[in-house]
Amino acid sequence: MSLETLDAVGARIEATEVRNQQGRLLLELPVGEAAEEYRAATFEIVRSELPRILAQAAGVDAIRLGSEAVGLEQGDGWAEVVLAAGDRARDDLVVCADGTHSAMRRPVAGTEGRRRSSGFTA
Repeated sequence: MSLETLDAVGARIEATEVRNQQGRLLLELPVGEAAEEYRAATFEIVRSELPRILAQAAGVDAIRLGSEAVGLEQGDGWAEVVLAAGDRARDDLVVCADGTHSAMRRPVAGTEGRRRSSGFTA
């Protein structure tokens, strides 16, 4: 997926501001500067549009809905998902969208990770 494609469907995030309930600025993060430094742009995309965008980029056959991922292996330029049915799916990008209680949290992050509310909503 090209940056031009992402520009067409989303908005680049140049800065993130954290404000209190009165609107006072508490923190500003220069996301755009980090994106330039690391050559990794950050985009805001409407969540309901993400499946369509990914299907267009990867092809419908590359998407597996309703498959239970139970493991993940990664190498140089590839990732392979181990599915509960016993088969595997390998590609250069894996998107796991299984929510806050993600089964992929440990394989991806290396830890279960303690979830906690930041108190912020968007």
